[in-house]
Amino acid sequence: LQEFKEGEAVHIVLDPSIQKGMPHIRFHGYTGKIMGKQGEAYLVSVRDGGKQKTLIVRPEHLRRG
Repeated sequence: LQEFKEGEAVHIVLDPSIQKGMPHIRFHGYTGKIMGKQGEAYLVSVRDGGKQKTLIVRPEHLRRG
């Protein structure tokens, strides 16, 4: 699987064959920034409307941005 560095831009692309670590479907297609790691998953900061949100996403659902 891919490794990401803190501060790197990533696209959230859901892989429906793997449900573990998958964010809500509303975030499919969003672009965010890696804020850190939590276990095997990454903390991804995205802007949703006017708010900044932090998602916990496994690398299977992320692509380099």
